[in-house]
Amino acid sequence: MGSGAMENKQVSMSFVARIWLEAGTNGDPIWRGHVRHVQSNDEAFFQDLGSLNEFLAQVSGVTGPQT
Repeated sequence: MGSGAMENKQVSMSFVARIWLEAGTNGDPIWRGHVRHVQSNDEAFFQDLGSLNEFLAQVSGVTGPQT
């Protein structure tokens, strides 16, 4: 590659996620989750993929797919 060529850098991050099912107030099942960024120990609880996506974008600085 010559000068000025775009470099592809791959940065790895590790996350630990726990997902479980709870009964909602009306008896319907609700998915819940917890995610922790291994390198920083930042963590969040979530009830939907949008919240998980927001946490991943905040920690990584990369906007992921829109849910």
